Amino acid sequence: LARAINDRIEYSYYDDNQHANAEDTFQRGYANCYDGCRLTKCCFDAAGFDCVVITGNCYGYGHGWNAIKHNGRWYTFDIAFDVTGSNWAGTNSIRMADEW
Repeated sequence: LARAINDRIEYSYYDDNQHANAEDTFQRGYANCYDGCRLTKCCFDAAGFDCVVITGNCYGYGHGWNAIKHNGRWYTFDIAFDVTGSNWAGTNSIRMADEW
């Protein structure tokens, strides 16, 4: 599911529309980190997973990403870094939360 979202949504750092709903974000095909993680939450919630939006700072800027629970373990997913290839998390932006 994360790969499908990643393949469909282009990351736009300068997109300041931080109030788009999941349907709008999906139809546009691009999102900033906040809209992307809201879309991710909506999709994983609909698929029956526990998913939360996490906000904080990254490189001194506000940022949003997700944590997804699967088989009793929490994994993080960062659509912004996975889409851009910046991938500061390593070789895969879908990682077990305790690996940080």
